[in-house]
Amino acid sequence: LLFYYSDLEQKLENYTKWKNEGGMWMIATTGFGCGINYSYVRDVIIYGCAYSFADFAQQSGRAGRDNGRSSITI
Repeated sequence: LLFYYSDLEQKLENYTKWKNEGGMWMIATTGFGCGINYSYVRDVIIYGCAYSFADFAQQSGRAGRDNGRSSITI
């Protein structure tokens, strides 16, 4: 379980682990969904309301970019 909300060095370390090692969950704020273009995201859980429809589209659009199995839970 990794977190993406601490200082920049910790964010980069956790992001690298998440991307390279696979099989990990990332707990993040909405800022994580706006710059990540990683094709192997399988599950996205959105807790609470998105700030806008565009934010919701960014967050939910992270899953299944490789056309593999994915799920969105709200």
